[in-house]
Amino acid sequence: MIIKIDNFSVNCVIGVYDFEKAKSRQILISLEIVFDFNIENNIFHEDKILENDKLSNTIDYDGIVKILQSVSNHKFNLIESICCYCGQLILKQYSQIKICKVCVKKPYAIIAAEVTGVENTFYQNNILKNNN
Repeated sequence: MIIKIDNFSVNCVIGVYDFEKAKSRQILISLEIVFDFNIENNIFHEDKILENDKLSNTIDYDGIVKILQSVSNHKFNLIESICCYCGQLILKQYSQIKICKVCVKKPYAIIAAEVTGVENTFYQNNILKNNN
């Protein structure tokens, strides 16, 4: 199963230049989260759909949103760092997530471009290897 969150807006201090560090600005974060939906256990077989229609069978969006909102508590130089921060923290906190694709956009970072952004895909098995 894939959960998508598109263009979640967060204000944070982001940039390498002094004028960028003077105040917070908007960034947009999008996610594609691939997780184990227990399909192999047939919890969503046609006769069990309503019985298993529970938050505990999926990813609680509130927890993901709290991670994205926590970006505003930090100062970053690079949108690449925000991308890694979000991807790694999400995988560390949710072992059932197998893959997390993160896209971070900084509107009007370049005057002639509406949005400048970076994107990376994080894999649970890489996070687990790095923590051992």
